[in-house]
Amino acid sequence: MRSFADEDTEFELVVAETSEDWDGVRRGEPTGEVRCAECGRVADVVEEIPHATDCPQRGVVSRWWERTFVGADS
Repeated sequence: MRSFADEDTEFELVVAETSEDWDGVRRGEPTGEVRCAECGRVADVVEEIPHATDCPQRGVVSRWWERTFVGADS
């Protein structure tokens, strides 16, 4: 499995584009979400991003997730 930490993957931390009154986060601060740089889809964690079906980063997970849920020793 590919890890989000591999050099050939790219994800972005989402920053607020609205005022604090709108979503509770100041403009420019991280929202706690992560965006796939390839397909633009967003989720709270890399493993939960609902990638586009043709996204080359589909299936990218953290090494912790792989060890915990797949049982791999990588």
